[in-house]
Amino acid sequence: MVARGQLLVKPEMKSRPAIFSFLLHATLLVLAALLIRMKAPSGFGGEPLRRTDVVLATVDSNQKTEYLTEKTTTEAESSSQSTFESAAMPELPTALTQTQPESSPNTPVDVKQFDAGAMSRATTGTSNDLEAAFSQADLEAIAKEQRAMAGRGSPPAATTTSIFGSGALTGTRFVFLIDRSRSMGADGLGVLPRARKELMAALDTLDEGHKFQVVAYHQNTVMVDRRDMLPVTPENSKLAGDFLDHLAAFGATEHEVGLYSALALQPDVLVMLSDGGFPTLNDGQLGTLLKTVRSGTTIHCVEFGTSDLAPNNSFMERLAFRTSGTYRYVDVKTWRE
Repeated sequence: MVARGQLLVKPEMKSRPAIFSFLLHATLLVLAALLIRMKAPSGFGGEPLRRTDVVLATVDSNQKTEYLTEKTTTEAESSSQSTFESAAMPELPTALTQTQPESSPNTPVDVKQFDAGAMSRATTGTSNDLEAAFSQADLEAIAKEQRAMAGRGSPPAATTTSIFGSGALTGTRFVFLIDRSRSMGADGLGVLPRARKELMAALDTLDEGHKFQVVAYHQNTVMVDRRDMLPVTPENSKLAGDFLDHLAAFGATEHEVGLYSALALQPDVLVMLSDGGFPTLNDGQLGTLLKTVRSGTTIHCVEFGTSDLAPNNSFMERLAFRTSGTYRYVDVKTWRE
C-alpha cells in the first residue's frame, strides 16, 4: 500500500540513468582514441617522417611576390659571412706575403732576406702598410737577430775519446774529476803525473765547439780558470796542462764533494779518477747522488790500486753501472814494472 503523495517508481526505471551514463562514457572513449590516432606523429607505426620547408612570402611595392625558403636564407647568410671575412682581412704588403724557404733551426739563414733597408725598398707603394706592421726599430732588430742566428752555425757533433784504456766516452761536454788526496800523490800511488799525460791526450781528440773542465778534489774542489765549462781551444788546453802541473796531492778524500761539483756543470760525460779510498759511498749516498744526474749523463770510473784484482763491491763500479757508464781497474804496479 502506498501512502498519499508518494511517487511510485518501477524497478526498471531506476537502471536507465546508469545505462545511459555507461553508453555516454564508452562513446567518449572511442572518440578520444580515434582523435589520438589521427593526431599521432609519423614514425610511430604511421608513415615515415618527411622533411618540409617553411616558406615565407613577401610582396614588394610593385606587387611582386618573393618566396624565401630555408635554403635561400642559408645561402644568403653564407654569402654575407664571406663578404664580412673579405672585408675584415685587408691585403698584406707583397714583401710580407712572399713565402720564405723552409729551413731547420740549425740551417744558416740568408741575412739579406731580412735586411731592414732591403725590406723598405722592396715595399715601394705599400710603405704605409709596412710601417703599420713594423717600425724601423723592429726591422733593425729583426735584421740583427738574423745575423746572430746565421753566425751560430750547427751544434758540434758528438765525439768519442778514451782515458786509461776506459770504454768509449761519447759526448760534447766532458768533465774530468781527479782525486787529489794524499794517497794519489808521490807518497801514495803516484797517479797524478800519469793522469796528466792521459788527460792531455784525451783533450787532443776533442774538436773546437766541444767543452771540457778538470775538477780536482779532496775536501774541497778547484777547477781550471773558472768554475764553468771551457771551450776546447789551444789556449784552454794549455791552461789545463799548467793546472795539472801545479796540482799537489794532500789531505783526506771527500768523494761526494767532488762528484756534486762535477755534476753541477751538467756534462754529457763525467770521468772519475780515484783510488776509491776511505770514506767510500754507501747505497744511500749513491741513491741521493743519482737523483742529481741529468738525463743523458754517463759516469765513467777508473779506479787505481796495487792489487792484481779489482776490489769487491766497489762503489765506483756501482756508480758507473747505474749511469750506463764504464768501469776500469788499473793496477799501478804495472807502471813501475
